[in-house]
Order: sequence, then C-alpha cells, then structure tokens
Amino acid sequence: MPGRVGGAADEAVAVNQSYTPNRTPAGELVVGVVDTGIAKFQGGTHPWFTGHLDDDPPVDEPPADDEELDELPGHGTFVAGLILREAPAVKVRMVRPKSWKDPDVADAILELKDCQLINLSFAGTEAETAAPKPIADALGEVDQDSLVVIAAGNRGVSSLVYPAAIRTTKTQARIIAVGAVDETRAGRWGGAPPVAGFSNFGEWVDCYAAGVQVLGPHLYYNDQPADSLLSNRLRGWARWSGTSFATATVTGVVARYVLDNPGTSVADAAQAILDSARQIPVRQNESSDIEEWKPHIRGVDSMWGEVLRGG
Repeated sequence: MPGRVGGAADEAVAVNQSYTPNRTPAGELVVGVVDTGIAKFQGGTHPWFTGHLDDDPPVDEPPADDEELDELPGHGTFVAGLILREAPAVKVRMVRPKSWKDPDVADAILELKDCQLINLSFAGTEAETAAPKPIADALGEVDQDSLVVIAAGNRGVSSLVYPAAIRTTKTQARIIAVGAVDETRAGRWGGAPPVAGFSNFGEWVDCYAAGVQVLGPHLYYNDQPADSLLSNRLRGWARWSGTSFATATVTGVVARYVLDNPGTSVADAAQAILDSARQIPVRQNESSDIEEWKPHIRGVDSMWGEVLRGG
C-alpha cells in the first residue's frame, strides 16, 4: 500500500539566530495539522508556540536516534510555525499519525474532523492511479463547512498526486491543492516568480505560494554529525524548501483573513483570497509550453518579532 511523506524537497538549513516568541494573544480559531509534532526546548514548548497550542502538553517531535536525524526532523514544527507566522492569533492542534501508512493517516485526519481549517503537508510516495480510499473516506467525514489545504508534492510532475488531487462533492469540505514557487527568483520589473523545479503542477493544483528557502521555527540541537546541514548552530530556526511550506503559508493566510473578517467562513475566505491573488503562468504539463493562470498567494514579509543575533 502506498504511503505518504512530508512535502520537503531537501534538508533544512540551519539559521544561526533566534527570534522573539509570538506574543500575539491566541484567539478562538483552531487550525488542525496532521504532521510529525511540535519541538520542545529545555523541557517546554518551542518559544514560538507558547500559548498557541490547543493541546497541552503538545505532541512532541520524535527525538533524534543515536544522534542521527529522524526522517524529516522538525517538519511538524516548521509547518505549524509557518501557519502562526501568517496568523499569529490562531491556535494549532497537532495530530501525529502512528505511521505514514494510509489507514494511520486517515485516523489522524478523523481526530481533526471538527476543525474548520486543516493543514495536510504531505503527499504520496509513488504514482497512484486512484485516490487512497482510507484518506478519501476520512476527508469525506470532515465537516462540509471546513477547508482542507494539502501539499501538491515534490516530484516535479503534472500527473495527479494524492491526497491533494482528491476532490470532494458539494456536501463535503473544500480541498485546496498547493504548489510552490521560487520567490527568490522573481522576474525583472516585478515579474512573476517561477514554479519551483521540485513542485508538482498542473490543472489540479489550485494555487502556489513561496516554497524555496522559507524561514521558520525548527528544532534545537547542540551537536550533530559533521555532514548534517543543520550543524551545531541550529537554534530553533531554519530555512527549508518544499510544497509543505507553501501549503502552511496558504493555510495561515486563510486563517488570518478569517480573523480579520469576523463571521467569514473559511471556505469564503479561501475563495476571496484566490479571487484577489495575482495570477502567474504555469505549464499545464511536462510536454507542453501552453500555460494556464493560477493564483500566487503571498505571505507576510515580517517575522512578527525582532531578530536576536549572536550566540
């Protein structure tokens, strides 16, 4: 049975600096996230998340094994942190599946089915000819007024990739599939940024957001193997690339719109954002130069706090 994997395209790169905690008071909006957990620091929660987790104690990121990094270490922390970067007043409810096998992923989704807004920053590990039934069934049980934002994946293909390519009926939650653009390579004179080389694309991808060398919260390490890009200077922050992180940005932008416009549903917020976003050209498939126009969702520029340098 095919499994899922977090939507990271490479290793996280250490950032030798820290940022002030998120000091915006948390409101009532809870964003559900299925991922690897939230990092702890000195026995407590990563400072970026203080007061912004819906579960206490939070689901912890799996620890390092024999000083070697686990698969995608810090992925859940990074994803949840980017959501808070965009919408610092939300709370995050993290659910970590027992494994990345489809039944376990489906069970994790069902734990969040009462959330209005759900982030799924993972994709299939191999090509599939049909939607994974356990995950499709679980998404079918999510409330019809909810929104599920899903990573398109990092294989650089236009063929359908699940679960982002699952489409629900009008009586079920809305799904938005998110690809990544490389905002570090924006064209001249304000031209549109290109789709990231690793990002999946095509008619089934609804929108795109920054997914290359995005800055966000990560794990803390005092010592790591010499060949690790994370090194011994990782102080809770990193830069990372992947459709996972473009997805988290879109989730956060939707959450911020809801908070700024009381009474607006998440589905209506998403539609307003898609309708007002700048359109960028995206190839329809690998063998064609024909382009279609897709929304480019811009995130915030600031970190909601000042940089603490040194150390």
